[in-house]
Amino acid sequence: MGLILDEVEIRAKNVAWKDGLSLANPAEALVRISEARLQAFAASQLPPMVHNLQVRFCEGLILATASVRVVFEVSATAHLALEIVNSQSLHLKLVSFEGPSVARSILENQIAQRNPVFEATSLPMPITLDRVAVGEMLELAGTVSVLAVN
Repeated sequence: MGLILDEVEIRAKNVAWKDGLSLANPAEALVRISEARLQAFAASQLPPMVHNLQVRFCEGLILATASVRVVFEVSATAHLALEIVNSQSLHLKLVSFEGPSVARSILENQIAQRNPVFEATSLPMPITLDRVAVGEMLELAGTVSVLAVN
């Protein structure tokens, strides 16, 4: 996808290695993504009319501010939440918006085109998404229920 993760932590008990990784019990996985990494990734995905993206994490939400050029340039800020759907996918959800309605329509269209923003099936092992939290970093936690990985 192009998103660079800051940290991936996997905690497991009863791990064996013989012709590949083998787990006797499910493992816990935790992924951390910084504001800077998320901003760089999101900026690379934007249409040409949107630029100057700034991403911040605040009070459990992602705050994204950008400039949008339609006929003239306007600035807008969106408060976004991440939501786990069916323990398998991560969706972006617009919580609130500050700016002109034309910019809101562009954002809503971009969100609709990009959801889900992550699917557990894209990983090389079975994982159930358990929680997502936005604090100093974006954290996505899950349970890896793999018996063997080569």
